[in-house]
Amino acid sequence: MAPADSSESAGANLHAGKPLILHSEIDSRARRQHMDTQPRTKGSLMKTIGIALALGDIYEAAGSGRLHMPLDGGIARLDGLIRQMTRDRSSLIVATAGYSKHEPLVPQPDRMVSLADQLARYVRINTVLWEDRVLAKPLCWSTRNEIRNGIKLAQRAGFAGRNEPVRVLIASNWLHLIRIRLYTSLYMPKSWKVQFTAVDDRFSFRSHMSEFPKIIRDMLLNARILRRARRIRSARQMKR
Repeated sequence: MAPADSSESAGANLHAGKPLILHSEIDSRARRQHMDTQPRTKGSLMKTIGIALALGDIYEAAGSGRLHMPLDGGIARLDGLIRQMTRDRSSLIVATAGYSKHEPLVPQPDRMVSLADQLARYVRINTVLWEDRVLAKPLCWSTRNEIRNGIKLAQRAGFAGRNEPVRVLIASNWLHLIRIRLYTSLYMPKSWKVQFTAVDDRFSFRSHMSEFPKIIRDMLLNARILRRARRIRSARQMKR
């Protein structure tokens, strides 16, 4: 892995003309104001899970080199999460994107560092306060699987249970969020609530156009999954 240099720490300053939240830029007043906006349960902070969705490589040289310029859109998505979260023990950011579509769990010649681990490296260098609040594990590929595995990873890590109130944050461009809503409605526990944040993540025109058939595809897939789930429930009830 290449050593950190000034181009990496300076990279956040180029995103949308606004820097990511860095440890040198947060004063006590800002912390107090941010804490005041955090939803609370009775007597405690509501747990918050930010699902960091990958877009492309954050670093050059198969993921182990210098910071890509211009910044990958995944950084805008991470920034969108951090701006809505309070850094404390009730918050967790999960990243699960792997190496490639066909081999998400295996390093590839053109990507030796998973997208999840690249994001974790970026956090270590550029958002120091959040380093211990990021759980990165390459598990999957595709937005659907990142949502599903992000939810499962937070549960398996013992951070949040299915039956407790949890706020889930997801940031992406507005068109992508339409499809993401289909996934959260299918995979999120009923006691969890989701909050979407639209960001400019450098989605290309081609990527925007490809969202429309994906939305139709996933609506049909969701319908099939729900029908199958209803049949399974009905069969179980009949056995009783």
